[in-house]
Amino acid sequence: MKPDRKFYLTYSFRFVPEIAWIANKILSTFKQETKPIKGLRAQQITDESNDYAIIARTNAFVFDEAARLCDSKKITFLGD
Repeated sequence: MKPDRKFYLTYSFRFVPEIAWIANKILSTFKQETKPIKGLRAQQITDESNDYAIIARTNAFVFDEAARLCDSKKITFLGD
């Protein structure tokens, strides 16, 4: 089924302009996309030298790791 109309995402506050530039290169190369997207998020300078991620198959493992790290690390959850 073909869509009646197309709407383009032209601006996003979710990423910085450098990420938009990479996305535009990929989209134009592999999808022949001609409408560029612009990233509006401001560049943030952070010290990521101690950052790491934990990938888990179960919620129980995520909970155990969060409990283990809660006193020493800032914890953020991503996913379902």
